[in-house]
Amino acid sequence: MSNSPLSQGEKKSLFLLALRHFGGNVTRACEAAQVARQTYYNWKEDDEDFEIRAKLIALECSEELMDEAEDIVRFALKDPREGTTTAKWILSKLGKARGWSNKVQIEHLAGEGFKGNEWPDEDAKTVEDWENEGSAEKSSASGEPEAKTE
Repeated sequence: MSNSPLSQGEKKSLFLLALRHFGGNVTRACEAAQVARQTYYNWKEDDEDFEIRAKLIALECSEELMDEAEDIVRFALKDPREGTTTAKWILSKLGKARGWSNKVQIEHLAGEGFKGNEWPDEDAKTVEDWENEGSAEKSSASGEPEAKTE
């Protein structure tokens, strides 16, 4: 971008400091260090140490962002009036490694549980009532006497 009295090594160090300062934002780090974005990509390609250091900074920044988002969610659990849309988005996108997701996974064992999308017997008050209803239907269909419940 401009002629500078700094050496290339000093420019790289300055860029990495700016990258850390701006939370991993490459555009802002390039502007602060007065380095063209293409120069940053060239440095990454030509200098393995620089590439590793830049990746570590990006990882650290991402982890800090995750920590902050988790703190917002924890706070929101105590005060539901707080806006959490951004934190939830961050956690759903970047928090997968920590177990965050915006989807619910339900496991279904073959031969057990609901059939299709049907709700169990409407009169069943508990899972045991529903299971007993199912076993009573099976035993009457097989000709075996129904089990008595008290």
